[in-house]
Amino acid sequence: MAYGYHAVTYFRCFLISNISYLFLLLFNNIIYTKLPLEIWLILLVLSSYYIAIHAPVVNENQPIGENKKSRCKIMARNILNINVFAALFLSVVDKEIMGMMVLSICLVAVFMLITDKPKFLLYTKKGVIGL
Repeated sequence: MAYGYHAVTYFRCFLISNISYLFLLLFNNIIYTKLPLEIWLILLVLSSYYIAIHAPVVNENQPIGENKKSRCKIMARNILNINVFAALFLSVVDKEIMGMMVLSICLVAVFMLITDKPKFLLYTKKGVIGL
């Protein structure tokens, strides 16, 4: 519902999804015990805020109307709220799964950022200029 990165082919989508999942598993296993809960919560808040503000990212190859965009924004925020509350609950119950959930939300935000270049930046041949 947040839309975002769309691979050109199903195989690329499959490959990117699986590589991302394996990366999250590996990364989470390395860092979940090393980061204090406060850092996990900051990551959760920042990435959730970015998703809530920027979802849905409309793909130029799959344009959607304003009505559907509004509905997708509401659905994305509802799903995000459920994920945030689940992550907060898991921070008490199972920190490892909470870490996986937070990293997944961060990955969605990163894919959205890659797909929807920030509107406050102007890309020129000379470099990046803030508006």
